[in-house]
Amino acid sequence: MANELTMVTTENISVITQNAPQAYQNNKTSHDRCIEFGQSLLNRVRAEGMTDELDQEIATFIDRARKTVKKMNDGRAPITKLFDEFRKVFTTMENDVDVTKSGSIPALLQEERNKYARKKAAEEAARRAEEERKHLAEQARKKYRADLMDDYQRQFNTYVGQILNGLTQLNSSLSLDNWDAVTAEMKGVSDVLAPAWIESVYSSVLRPVNLTLEQQSEIRNSVAAELRPRFEEQFKWEVGEHKSQLLARLPSKKQELESAAKASAEEAARIQAEMQAREAAEAARQEQERREREEQERRMRETAGQIAEVGGLFDNAAVSVPSYQPKTSVKKKITPLNVEAFPVMFAFWWEEVGRKMTVEELSKQFKTIQTFCDKRANDKSSPVFLQDENIYYEDDIKAK
Repeated sequence: MANELTMVTTENISVITQNAPQAYQNNKTSHDRCIEFGQSLLNRVRAEGMTDELDQEIATFIDRARKTVKKMNDGRAPITKLFDEFRKVFTTMENDVDVTKSGSIPALLQEERNKYARKKAAEEAARRAEEERKHLAEQARKKYRADLMDDYQRQFNTYVGQILNGLTQLNSSLSLDNWDAVTAEMKGVSDVLAPAWIESVYSSVLRPVNLTLEQQSEIRNSVAAELRPRFEEQFKWEVGEHKSQLLARLPSKKQELESAAKASAEEAARIQAEMQAREAAEAARQEQERREREEQERRMRETAGQIAEVGGLFDNAAVSVPSYQPKTSVKKKITPLNVEAFPVMFAFWWEEVGRKMTVEELSKQFKTIQTFCDKRANDKSSPVFLQDENIYYEDDIKAK
């Protein structure tokens, strides 16, 4: 670069300022004379038409015009060469610091930044993917746990309902004839939930695909351990309370049955109907209260699940704060994988742009292809002509 800079000197600039005016004047004189003589020949052609004699004169003029061009070029070459070299020096300096010029220091540094940006983008994408995977797995664990809690609770409620209904049915079936046997059966109904009951329950809740069998088993055991004491307490209270109420009413019920046995048939039927109606109403009331408690518990579990889900969204947002990322411009860039890609791209370009262009515009666009077709058509050993109704070959005749 230092050698190139030395050529932009006062001496070289002096050469240009001293010789350029004369070179310009000489070339202008040659230019004007050639144009003047050539114009006179052109006027004669337009006035008289071409003749053999005029054709020969024009051929002589064209030959002299070629020599004039060479003379003009030789006269200005030393000066324009310096201009070209000056321009090269300046453009070289500019290119050395131009980030768009391949090989320049800024361009090399920009490529390092591009590689670093791609690396950081890949790392960020991997980080986000891992966070998303963990978040989805955590959400799956929470949902699976909540679904298990609901499923076990429903099955427990069903089981308790069956025990309570069984006690109610035993009470309804009481008569003086079976009194001892049925009351003994009622008293024998335990208000203690079997410790292994929850382990014997089969849950139909499906395991999420992003949880392993080990994680599934761990969550099931955790849910069972949490619910077991609650279920045992609830079972003792609900079954024990219902059983105690029924047993407490047994003396009065026995008296009613004895009264009905001693009464007339009509009176016995009345007593029996009243007793059954009263017991049915009481059973319906208790069942309604139980269902309302279950529905309230279900709504509470559902609300807790929704709160946990919203909390999970905020937790995910909190851990998703990205690390430093360089400012980037991301654009899609088509990459042909093989030569078959180019007909596809051309078809797309043709449909979007090419078919709307004029013949002249397309000729400029495909100058290289058209030149290749001309070359094959003029191949003297094996000429090739394209056969198509949209193509015509004309003779391009030039005088030598």
